[in-house]
Amino acid sequence: MFTRLALLIGAICLIMAIAQAQTEYAALLRVDNGRVQILRANTQEWITLPVGAQAPFGVGDVVRTDFFGRAWITLLDESATVFVLPTSDLTLLTFSATDDQRATVQFTQQGRVIYQVADHDRFADFRISTDHLTITQPADLFAVQVLPTQTSVVIGAGRATITDNTGNTRTAITATDNIGVRGTPVGLSAPIRLTPPTTFAQLDGVLDGCIGVIQARNQQNLNVRVGPSERYDVIGTIPNGQTVPLMGVSPNRERYRVVYKSHFGWILALEVRNRCDNLPVYGYNTLERQYGVL
Repeated sequence: MFTRLALLIGAICLIMAIAQAQTEYAALLRVDNGRVQILRANTQEWITLPVGAQAPFGVGDVVRTDFFGRAWITLLDESATVFVLPTSDLTLLTFSATDDQRATVQFTQQGRVIYQVADHDRFADFRISTDHLTITQPADLFAVQVLPTQTSVVIGAGRATITDNTGNTRTAITATDNIGVRGTPVGLSAPIRLTPPTTFAQLDGVLDGCIGVIQARNQQNLNVRVGPSERYDVIGTIPNGQTVPLMGVSPNRERYRVVYKSHFGWILALEVRNRCDNLPVYGYNTLERQYGVL
């Protein structure tokens, strides 16, 4: 009996020591909203965490969010904070600390993640690696979007160093406040100047959009809807005379997909003057979401 009790007490102490070490030296995950799951390193079962839950986040762990899910991760007493946005996942590839408590950190991701580094001195190395580019020096505030064919970075504040997917510093780009960069299999785009608040949609509009001009005939403002038909809700308006990047068209070509605020919306094609051909076609079930990024 005494032996079993001693073993139980020892196991509890070990678990508490591990938890304390993870809290002090690794990262802490917090669930903010929606459905958030974590996959522990070297395991195969996803664990669903309730809203408000906190858990250690270690090397090899993966967190993923659903359509409404949001989570955030803090490192080294909030020296850095990572915000995982809906329908995204984040993996901690590397985390180690030196005797002077400076850390080496490496993340990889899919979807959209915001990074905020409050104290650069606490990190010997802080990087984000994707298939299309690597951030080798983080800005104070920046966001990364990883899609199957491209990775986009937008800088809210500070200075970041971005290399192509080979990590070759000879092709590095230095990006500062309100700059966007896109990486693809063929290399990095030139730095793109954006207007605050900086968003991925704004970067897409500059790189991929075709400019049109609003010319509403019987009204001063043109309605913007969340989808490509009258059955979708109005989410705002665009004034007459304003230029907009056209990003796509509905199957019947009656509506254009445009950059609107932090994401996209849909407007009547007849009310837009343009010379845009070969725009991608989006289905009638397309439903836009408005993201606040930086």
